[in-house]
Amino acid sequence: MFFDGMMNNAIGVFLSKYIEAQFKISSDQAALFSGLIIVMGAAVGLLSGGLLIKIYNWNNRKLIIRTAIISAIGIFTLFFLFFRCSDNPINGVSLDQNNIKFDTTQAIPCNCNILEYYPVCVDERKSYYSPCSIGCRSQNKQDDGSYIFSNCSTDYVSTPEVIVKQGRCSIGCKIIVIFMITGFISLVTEFLMYIPQITYTMRVLDDETRLCGLSIQQIFVRISYMLGPLYQGRLFDWSCTIFAPTLNCSKTSNCIDYDLKNLSLSIAIPAIAQKFLATLCLLLAVYFSEREHRTRADEMEVNPQA
Repeated sequence: MFFDGMMNNAIGVFLSKYIEAQFKISSDQAALFSGLIIVMGAAVGLLSGGLLIKIYNWNNRKLIIRTAIISAIGIFTLFFLFFRCSDNPINGVSLDQNNIKFDTTQAIPCNCNILEYYPVCVDERKSYYSPCSIGCRSQNKQDDGSYIFSNCSTDYVSTPEVIVKQGRCSIGCKIIVIFMITGFISLVTEFLMYIPQITYTMRVLDDETRLCGLSIQQIFVRISYMLGPLYQGRLFDWSCTIFAPTLNCSKTSNCIDYDLKNLSLSIAIPAIAQKFLATLCLLLAVYFSEREHRTRADEMEVNPQA
């Protein structure tokens, strides 16, 4: 449960950010989608795990074997994290020795702060850092609250008919539907094991050690909950290509653009590795359970009246 807890909390904390960055959707939509996957997947998995134990009433040996099988299947369901869209980079800006560098001087005649991140989409094709970075001098508020910009530099906007609108260009990535479905299946598989593992722990411990054993188990699970987001945050920073400029002497800044391939690898590889280790621990439990089963069988043969 230690490795499962680490993986679950890392994915749970960063899934919304991952969906937002990978599929270029708003933070509100990303939070909704990630919430649906996590809450529905956890609810279905936990309920199904409890029902399986109630219906089949497996003994300890069968219970741990089936839990290990489900965990092994869960390794393959995590491959949904490799699904990704094509990159849609921010144009006109690059990273030079950890400092942001703009490939324009258009902000001078516009009298605006070029460091302020406010992405715009030009002609539904190219995304830019801000209207300031491409020399837009006019803006018009639309009925939906968004802005359309005009009088932009001809270096970036060839004709006045070209539309420059607020927000990054949509990449039209339809794979998000497959991502949602497979992600839901993966989380159902993951939480399907939770109740069986707790049940197995309670069964194998005697009355004197049961409460202490469960407490120690949950302590390690809580420690894993802390470790997961720590390493995942570092890996997300590793996949960042452009950090927002630091303002007002701030020492930290947010990432505004990711390498989508590295972003996918940064969440998929650790998750699969931890799931493999969790499965390995369950297989060890299966081994010791089988050994205990054989020992009891041998004792029954030697002393059948025992």
